[in-house]
Amino acid sequence: ELALDDAGAAIYVVEPADPDVTAPALRLTAPLTSPDHRAWFLWDEARRRWAAIPGQFVDLGVLTADVAGGGAFALIADRAAPILVSVDPPSRGELRPDRYLVEAHFLDVGSGVSQADVTATLDGMPVPVEVAADENRASVRYVPTDLPAGLHTLRLSVADRAGNVAVESFDYLTSEVFRYTSFRLAPNPARKDSARAVFRLTQTADVRMDIYTADG
Repeated sequence: ELALDDAGAAIYVVEPADPDVTAPALRLTAPLTSPDHRAWFLWDEARRRWAAIPGQFVDLGVLTADVAGGGAFALIADRAAPILVSVDPPSRGELRPDRYLVEAHFLDVGSGVSQADVTATLDGMPVPVEVAADENRASVRYVPTDLPAGLHTLRLSVADRAGNVAVESFDYLTSEVFRYTSFRLAPNPARKDSARAVFRLTQTADVRMDIYTADG
């Protein structure tokens, strides 16, 4: 449910008096009362719709958004939490050795998922997750490490930019698995004489890495 803020339904238009001058960067602020599910939006003239401003945050009861320049801005109420679209593997399934991870996809057509406000616990303990989010969709990936065999519960808490929170729990059966995953090389391809390789192990181990040139 999206609606212009009930307290006056104000729309703020910021543009320079001289059309040949670019508007400077701006910081938008608004005091919030808890609970107050609102977010800053920018009017997208090309698509004829309001679009949530990315990177906004709440600090000491003030909602803040930084924008690159002028435009039409509004505080819009968003009272709908993100929706779980899919999860692989499904809950009550088994984490397979050939795909030893959990990936969940969420949809939020309002203010959008706040990438900084996604948390996870496994069996009640915080665990790290990888989050990728665009305007209305987000994916959350969890790669187990040092996970003993047995039944485990993964709990995801996913919030949007207006503070609405969706909580989803999934149960998985695991077996003892050792492998590496989520390998990334930066920069890729490697340039000059340095690069950084990042990967995860599903179990603690000593690692030896052999690095070759392009000629082998």
